[in-house]
Amino acid sequence: MISRGTQIYARGRVELCLLHLQTERLGRIADIDYPFETASERQVGLPPFRKFDKTPARGQYCYTYTVRYTDLDKSMHMNNLLYVHMLLNALPSSFYQAHFIRALEIHYLKQCYEGENIRIYKTELNGGVLLLGEKADGQAAVQGMLEF
Repeated sequence: MISRGTQIYARGRVELCLLHLQTERLGRIADIDYPFETASERQVGLPPFRKFDKTPARGQYCYTYTVRYTDLDKSMHMNNLLYVHMLLNALPSSFYQAHFIRALEIHYLKQCYEGENIRIYKTELNGGVLLLGEKADGQAAVQGMLEF
């Protein structure tokens, strides 16, 4: 939550799972040296996460993004913030000038690596845009919903 005094400017949350880098499998917090004192559970008044279709409709093709070296994090896959940029770039700046963004929800589905081409699609809905990033093999890498 981002606030100043009693004024709330933004609310958000992140859901994550741990990946054990040596085994490349999901891990448990108990299996690593996790600093428990940094974790907190705060209710911020947000609705539950959406359930996106497991086999999403592609919608209208927007563009293809090629993952580059500077997009990578220390695990050598695309940094999560770049998925946000990739999806938001599906719409022109004129769209954002005409619409106030109320919410953005992103589901990270597959890791993307250097050199991969990710095709971006959009489906315009009443009051929002459904966004999809798809790998060359047809697997969804990321899905998002932009509400305005």
